[in-house]
Amino acid sequence: MKGLMDREFIAQLVIILGLSLGGWAMFVHPKASKLDQLQSVFHTVPPGTSPTGDGAIERLADMLGDGQQRISAIEYRNKLAENVTLLYGMISDLGARTNVTVQSLTPVPRPHATTERGFRATRIDMVLEGGYESIAAFVETVQGLPGFIRLVGLTIKPAGEVREGLVTANFSCEVVRFDVPVTLNELGARP
Repeated sequence: MKGLMDREFIAQLVIILGLSLGGWAMFVHPKASKLDQLQSVFHTVPPGTSPTGDGAIERLADMLGDGQQRISAIEYRNKLAENVTLLYGMISDLGARTNVTVQSLTPVPRPHATTERGFRATRIDMVLEGGYESIAAFVETVQGLPGFIRLVGLTIKPAGEVREGLVTANFSCEVVRFDVPVTLNELGARP
């Protein structure tokens, strides 16, 4: 019987050894091969070319800061297109500063103003009266308002014989609002 036990023990030992070698071949060897490949890649990268070395993190932080400032600037300039009352007030104040009478100010909503390009524009038609130089100063100063404004048209004609030296101008511009994607808007909102 002693020989029988030895054979059974040897058979179990062979089974355990076979399972161990099989497990190593299936699980450990592929991981070890992958680790060897990664180590060979690591050794082929020249020193000093690390993506986090040489101030790369600082440059990335500066780029993100610049992006945040640009997004904040766009959002600030978009406010003029979103708030018609603010726009009316600014144009009225501008008229008073440049000696121009704003006779009418009419927003002309454009249907389907949002395009695939990501902006909306509202056209503003105005009838102005004042001296030629005053009208020119008014039009030039409109471009300096804190918003995205593009000039569309300007026609000037004499106001009439009774009001010598005055001109009437039909002035049109568009106030543009750019749509900032939500992900970028959230980036710009971070402190």
